[in-house]
Formats: sequence, structure tokens, C-alpha cells
Amino acid sequence: MYFQYVKFIVVGTMNTLISFFIFFVCLTMLQCNYLITLVISYVIGVLNSYFCNSTWTFEKNYTCGKQFVKFILVYILTFIINFFLVFLLVDAIKISVLVSQGISLFVVSIVSFMAHKYWSFKIEETKRDEVYID
Repeated sequence: MYFQYVKFIVVGTMNTLISFFIFFVCLTMLQCNYLITLVISYVIGVLNSYFCNSTWTFEKNYTCGKQFVKFILVYILTFIINFFLVFLLVDAIKISVLVSQGISLFVVSIVSFMAHKYWSFKIEETKRDEVYID
């Protein structure tokens, strides 16, 4: 599981760099509106993350709509956790925004990994053959 988590972090880092690069190119070179740019980079980032995590991190040889929906729901959940955790740390506990986001990203990455491992990309259990000893 440790190696799988390292792979998950590598994919997340790579995904962040790709998303930022796409955001930069769309904003500066293509002169797109920043909101449109944000949507484009986020969608490409999510698709890239899904493909890399499903094939490399969790080693799935197939994709299905149900799995993708679960993947998106995990992203929504982790965004909500991130939002409220940063809000709590900044406004209630008075920690700086950057430190709060760092703490939140640590927590969210663990939640995200566990949710993907045990829910989004969970291997469906197959019925085991029962062995009877006479």
C-alpha cells in the first residue's frame, strides 16, 4: 500500500504540473478568459488523473462509467473537505492561509487515496470456491 500511495502522490504532482501548464498556455498564449481557462485545465487534469491512477496506481485494465462517477464524487468530497478545513484553520484557529492549505492538502491526499483505493478503484470481490473436507 505504501508504494501505491507514493505512485498516487507522483500522479498528483504530475497532474498539478500538467494542469498548471495548460492553464498558463490557455491564459497567456491563447488569451482565453481565466474562468474558461480554469475549467479547461481542471477537466483535463481530472481526466489525466483518472487515466493515470486507474492504469498505473491502482492497475486497472478496464474502465467503466460507474468507476468514473465514483472517481468524480471523490474529487467533489475532497474539495469540500479542503474548503472547510482551510476555512476552519484560517478563520477559527488563525493559521496562515498557506500553512492551512498545506495541512489540508496532506489530509485530503490521504482521504482521496483511501477513497480511491477502497471505493473508486476497488476490485470487485469474486465468489470463492468453497472447499469441503470430508
